[in-house]
Amino acid sequence: MAGRDVSTTEINNYLGPNSGPGRGVSRKGLALLFVGVLVLSAAGFRALLWESDQHTADTPQTQRTTPSSAYSTDTTTAPAGSATTAPAGSATTSAASGGPPFVARSSFPGSELDPIAAGSQWAFVLDHTLTPSQIAGLERRDGLDGQAVWDYLRPLGARIASDNWATGPRMTFKLLFLRDTSTSLSIQSMQPVQIACTQSTALTVIDFASEGDDAVPTVTFSLLKPHVPLAEVNSSGEPTGPYFSSHQIDLGAGATPGALDVQATGEAGKSCTWRFRVGFATASGQSAQVVDNAGKPFTIEAAPLHPLQHIQYGLDTSGRKRWADCTMASDCT
Repeated sequence: MAGRDVSTTEINNYLGPNSGPGRGVSRKGLALLFVGVLVLSAAGFRALLWESDQHTADTPQTQRTTPSSAYSTDTTTAPAGSATTAPAGSATTSAASGGPPFVARSSFPGSELDPIAAGSQWAFVLDHTLTPSQIAGLERRDGLDGQAVWDYLRPLGARIASDNWATGPRMTFKLLFLRDTSTSLSIQSMQPVQIACTQSTALTVIDFASEGDDAVPTVTFSLLKPHVPLAEVNSSGEPTGPYFSSHQIDLGAGATPGALDVQATGEAGKSCTWRFRVGFATASGQSAQVVDNAGKPFTIEAAPLHPLQHIQYGLDTSGRKRWADCTMASDCT
């Protein structure tokens, strides 16, 4: 075996019955070997292609079925407002257990936490007109009890709206911030984001004759000017300057939950939605979280200026309380 090519010897051992150590390879054997190599190579290549196709087809499905994070908050030292997260409002876990940095809860007039006060101004809209029997049922309600009127109209498809036609639609609601941890957090800014407005579809307005303004809110802002900071409001209801330039809301470490009465101004004739991006600071830096209304955007709707049906509760010229059809009347406010 000395001096012989080991590789050649091994090949010759497996070339068929006419081959063996020291035997040459025939042309027919070489041809068969060449064809066999081609067949095996083709089969292997097709197997690789099939495996690659299967992997490619599986990848989008894996992406579709992988659940996204319920929220994410940037806690680096980036400027407040640079990170947005998923909604707060329904989460109850704390930041220490992997939950959101804080929880925001909102309540609009008519809710369990904020029932409509007796004698306060209110307005409701529907996408259809009330039938005579529905109007009769409405007239059996005391118009001074706005909550009772709302409880009657809501199953009929009513929505709370604003009939401040002169100043633009306005609505005041409560916003409560909570943080159940031993570490502190300070809310330092709020800005409306994800604003979307569509034409109101309301055909009917039921409202309470205006007898003055509602309670003065803490802060006010306009969806028509989303980049203008939320303004502090004085006892007369007038904005006095950016609220967060001289205030912050401290949460956690035994601090009292922060509460705001927020007044939003929308666009005449439209229904608008939005969320808030709330900037906050912790010991590790600044970040932001998007806050909404328990998983849904906040909403403000303007009552139509010229509805097909307008029913109002108030006082007539003789001072009597009454329900009135104001669709064609000029003495309704």
